[in-house]
Amino acid sequence: MRAIAALLIVLGLGCQAFLLATRRVPQSSDQAVVGLMARHILAGRGHPVFYWGATYAGSLEPHYVAGVFALAGASPAAYRAAMAVLVLALALGVALLTRRLFGDRAGLLALGYFAVPPFFLLYKGLTSDGAYDAVALTALAAVALALAIDRTEDARGKPWQWLLLGVVMGVAWWVTPLTAGLSLAVAVWLFARRRAPRASALLGLFAGGVAGAFPWWIWNLRHGWASLKAPETGLAGLRAAASNLLDLVWVSVPVLEGGVSATPEVRSIGRAFPLSEELALAALAVLLAPAALRALRGDRTLRLLFLCLAAVLVLPAFSLRFVASEPRYAMAYYALTPALIGASLTGDAGTRSARRWRTAAAVALLVVHGASLVAAKVNFANEDGRVTGDLAPLVRRLEAAGVRDVYANYWTAYRLAFESGEKVIATPLTGDEPVRHERYREEVDGAADPAVVLLGRRDRCFSAFLREKGIPFRRDQVDSFGVYTDLGPGALVSLRAGLGLPLPERAYRARWKLDEQPSEMPAGGSRLVRPDVMNRGPCRWPSSVHLGYHWWALDPGAPSVYDGPRGYLPRPLLPGEWAAVPIELVAPAAPGRYRLEYDLVHESVEWFSNKGGSTASVSVRVTPAGASGAGS
Repeated sequence: MRAIAALLIVLGLGCQAFLLATRRVPQSSDQAVVGLMARHILAGRGHPVFYWGATYAGSLEPHYVAGVFALAGASPAAYRAAMAVLVLALALGVALLTRRLFGDRAGLLALGYFAVPPFFLLYKGLTSDGAYDAVALTALAAVALALAIDRTEDARGKPWQWLLLGVVMGVAWWVTPLTAGLSLAVAVWLFARRRAPRASALLGLFAGGVAGAFPWWIWNLRHGWASLKAPETGLAGLRAAASNLLDLVWVSVPVLEGGVSATPEVRSIGRAFPLSEELALAALAVLLAPAALRALRGDRTLRLLFLCLAAVLVLPAFSLRFVASEPRYAMAYYALTPALIGASLTGDAGTRSARRWRTAAAVALLVVHGASLVAAKVNFANEDGRVTGDLAPLVRRLEAAGVRDVYANYWTAYRLAFESGEKVIATPLTGDEPVRHERYREEVDGAADPAVVLLGRRDRCFSAFLREKGIPFRRDQVDSFGVYTDLGPGALVSLRAGLGLPLPERAYRARWKLDEQPSEMPAGGSRLVRPDVMNRGPCRWPSSVHLGYHWWALDPGAPSVYDGPRGYLPRPLLPGEWAAVPIELVAPAAPGRYRLEYDLVHESVEWFSNKGGSTASVSVRVTPAGASGAGS
């Protein structure tokens, strides 16, 4: 048995090495942020409670990575090694728990799941982005402790066990409140017994929970409970949640099992091979059915595992951050499913036909897993929205040129800082993309001569802007990157003001489609409309581009209204993209005939119409306030 277990562990490590060597697991700025946090923790530059720039995603993993960096040095390779250790810990923990619950063979089968794992497990496990491995490991610890409590002599547990369980639940809450579903499932399972726990047990659970989430409590007490107000922790409505649950079954579970490729973009999902999605679902159903039947017949241990699995899958569907094709907060799935499969394959043997079906299903699932590893996208690309290739040539060029301070897109900026060992300090294009670390932004904003590093369209658009304005600059090509240095006055005004990358004249082009518009409104009245607008220019619009409108009076002597409320685009629009933009129309105070003109505005820069951009107009009659209703 030990030899087989060792072989399975080696096979699992081989799968990790294959993905890393072939760059199927991407490097990204999200991981670089964790590495930078760990560097700062190790250097005594503070102990952040949350992932930089967020009020959620507790900093447990960055502190762990700081410990690894203390031993191995701060580098991308050390970061990967740190994550590989967590994945191995999860595999061994699940296998040992399964072995204890269901026997040696079940434990080996659970370990076999990790020996040839689905791609998503390693995609998130070897990157984690600061939270996802911790979600799986705290789930495993909570389930193991609950089972230990239930299996004590009087099935009431010992006070220290309850205290430790509370600590694990508290830490999990700090990592992400989305772990609350599993913690609730564990608590319900423990309390749904004939013999209620002692009062000391409940006190220990509560005290442990407060202690485990102590950083979360202290930070939120000081910051007005900002964690509970963050959009990332918001809940979807019932209709959206119901739709998410359907997507969870048909998209998320196949992603978790490798039948569907993992991606943040639902529109670009792919499959490991034809019918791999259906095969993964069918195989999983066959493998889980025997354990489910045993749970229905009264097996208390299996009931806990299924209850926790349901909580792990269902609660994220109520999150506003739910993405069916990238179910990252369902990582605890891997702490539960291998144990259930092990229990099913080693339980009541049943008929020979049933055994054959289960064996075939297990083989089919492993085939899907293996295919998902081979079919995973290779990440050599450095593009504006996806910087996953090698940055070493860029780092060397910047260091050789003596460049320390850089503006770049989000996916380049923090990788530059981390992979250069902070010899280069880079911040995202302020006003265009999220800024994770304000001190970097302040340094780059205050630098005398920062460089600008761009890719693709934004590279071409910035170059066009500089030429239009006659601003001197030097541009070097480094792989796919345009590196701008020796920039003259005026080149960085927009970035330093937080308005995003400046645009050339040809970027101020739009196309319009108007929905149902009012033909009549009462003076001072309001109405919500949703015009559609398309980016007709060659450049991505920054987030400082908003929708506005003008009221042009058509009656002699009547006043026009040039400015008013804003409508906010759902995202920075790429060339050719449409968006419906909600905006509140507020009618002028003076009755009369008006031409309502929709226009876009680059805030603190100019209206699009003043740059030659098109507008959209309708005629509206403004009636005296209190007159009969508005037409449409």
